[in-house]
Amino acid sequence: RSVIEREKVMLEQTKEPTRDYTALSRDPWRLWDILYGRRSHRKFLPGSPGEGLLEGLRELVGLAAEVRGAVPGTLLCVVDAQEVEEMRRRLHRGMQGKINLWLGRAPVLGFLALSLPREDVKSDRPRELPLACMAAEDAVLWLTEKGMGTCWLGGVSQREARFSLGIGGERYVPAVIP
Repeated sequence: RSVIEREKVMLEQTKEPTRDYTALSRDPWRLWDILYGRRSHRKFLPGSPGEGLLEGLRELVGLAAEVRGAVPGTLLCVVDAQEVEEMRRRLHRGMQGKINLWLGRAPVLGFLALSLPREDVKSDRPRELPLACMAAEDAVLWLTEKGMGTCWLGGVSQREARFSLGIGGERYVPAVIP
């Protein structure tokens, strides 16, 4: 088989569940559908947020951070249209001369951004980073359930990310999620 044919077969294999998860419960169980929908494929369709989605996201981010024990301010929610466009433009540049090309084409409605103390992110055993990541993944699953696509983006320019978020050099942005 050609490389393309092998890659297509491998891609198709990842679309099938490995277990019959729904058989484990008598109640309707949408978790598998949500987790499957959460897969990052970077092919987003244009759309607009449903009524109350952005307000609900802000509330969810606060609740998720609280439940996960994340320090307030370590998970930021950017949903103002002008701020979103500015952040998209800046993060499109990527890091170290790389370009996040798909970000220039994706219809982005907002960003979640991790903002942590630099010393925590760079330490051998970060304490705040895992808690903020768990809160972010809670938000990603909530957005997926609402029909929104997301993609963790780690290759961002720290200078551009901090400028977009209005935070200082003592903070580090390990990931943003359009």
